[in-house]
Amino acid sequence: MSVEISVGTPAMIEIDITNRGSTVGPQGPQGIQGIQGVQGVQGPAGAAGSNATVTEASIAAANGVTLAGVQTLTNKSLALDSNTISGTLAQFNAAVTDADLVSVTGGQTLSNKYYQQPYITYGLSESYGQGYGGTSYIFQLVNGSIHTITLNNAIACTLTLPTPQVGMTIKLCVKWSLATGSITWPSTVRWPGGVAPTLTKVVGKADFFMFHCPDCMYWYGQTIGMNYPQ
Repeated sequence: MSVEISVGTPAMIEIDITNRGSTVGPQGPQGIQGIQGVQGVQGPAGAAGSNATVTEASIAAANGVTLAGVQTLTNKSLALDSNTISGTLAQFNAAVTDADLVSVTGGQTLSNKYYQQPYITYGLSESYGQGYGGTSYIFQLVNGSIHTITLNNAIACTLTLPTPQVGMTIKLCVKWSLATGSITWPSTVRWPGGVAPTLTKVVGKADFFMFHCPDCMYWYGQTIGMNYPQ
């Protein structure tokens, strides 16, 4: 493309635009990126916040535990390796009664407790029950694990033992005040060889038996001794 400019008379500008070709050349290369501007000035700092005051009253109001005062803690666990429980013996005794703990002195009744490798000094005493065997006798554990019955009837005495429990052992001493009595053993008793022992049946003598339960079904009987003098 060409542009022709001429000046005539009177003064006049004449522009003659004539296409000298119709082909457009290729696009030129992209220019270099300009330099990055300078970072702006940092704004002013914000105002300081106010400090809230935490008091024991505010902690207690939020159901928290405070150093002073009394709170009731329910279902809480204290790690003994990282906490210290302090107080006097009188305070401890007031908080915990004998019904809650086994004391060092005095006697308490412990039910359904298990002992592993206990060390017992001065011997072991078992509770003891006794009675007379007429036509029947019931061995009740509430009266002890060792019973003595005196047979003072000429007829057979039907013996009833407790329900067998695994690991339980009971003992029975039979004293003779008549020489004509006998014992009818319960069906839960098993004797060696399936044969019950022959009773002494001598006035003034005693027979001693032990029964152990290994299977929650039967009492396995054992003769400790016979014909003991009373």
